[in-house]
Amino acid sequence: MHKTLIFMAAGMGKRFGGNKQLAELGPMGQSLMEYTAYDAVRLGIDKLVFVLREDMEEAFLETLGHRLQGKVPFELVFQKEEDLPIKMPVKITREKPWGTGQCLYAAREAIEEGFLILNADDFYGRSVLSDLMEALEEGEVLAIPGYPVKNTLSEEGAVSRGVLKLNEMDQVVEIRERERIFMEKGQLYYEEHGIHPMTGVELVSMNIWAGQKSMLKHLPEVFQVFLETPGRDLSKEEFYLPLAMEALLKMEEIPLKVLPVTEEWMGVTYKEDRERVMERLKALTESGVYPKVLF
Repeated sequence: MHKTLIFMAAGMGKRFGGNKQLAELGPMGQSLMEYTAYDAVRLGIDKLVFVLREDMEEAFLETLGHRLQGKVPFELVFQKEEDLPIKMPVKITREKPWGTGQCLYAAREAIEEGFLILNADDFYGRSVLSDLMEALEEGEVLAIPGYPVKNTLSEEGAVSRGVLKLNEMDQVVEIRERERIFMEKGQLYYEEHGIHPMTGVELVSMNIWAGQKSMLKHLPEVFQVFLETPGRDLSKEEFYLPLAMEALLKMEEIPLKVLPVTEEWMGVTYKEDRERVMERLKALTESGVYPKVLF
């Protein structure tokens, strides 16, 4: 099976203070997505696809793109405001891209068979990628790692997570996007029309998925429904990947396999996360998990 890894790298990174997707965090100035690319290539991925904003192209090609050239097959896809499944009756001005669901929409034609899609600014670890690729080979149509929410927080502030609701067979029946999850005085909460407590063991999506291209045939329709839903503020609201995947699951009546996670996750949401991530990558390099030069 031909497998493609898609990096969602078009985010604005406002809380981080810049293009966190290309932030130099490794000992030789590598970004987090360079580590993920390294792991994926070692595991046998066939192609890398980077979904970028057009204004990121030059910086990408001067850094990671330059290091990958001639070594690994890769393709650039640009997330554009006007790339929609329908023609909007009026022009909509947005401050940021349409969201992670549009990332997959933009990259769909670059997929041949199986695919993985993930955040470029998160570090998932080699075993998570391996488990997802194995699930594809075993015939799973869609699979997702489930992380205990308490293990995915930032010390610097609130985070957004897709909370997984499971049935009695441990299959996902709903993915609820919680845009503000935070810890206060030892208690975890989420904010949505008030403040609500969490236990910390709720499983969440870290926006890393594995699937088959066949399940994406209705993605343009799902995106269109989002755009045409009355009452949406389309200048601000985002078409999230969990929303898209949940809709596709219901339309196709596909079971969503949840994979247990033991690998450590880390990411850069806030600029203060930088030092902690740099120290972790330095330790992984010094212990021999990663070479000093990846590509």
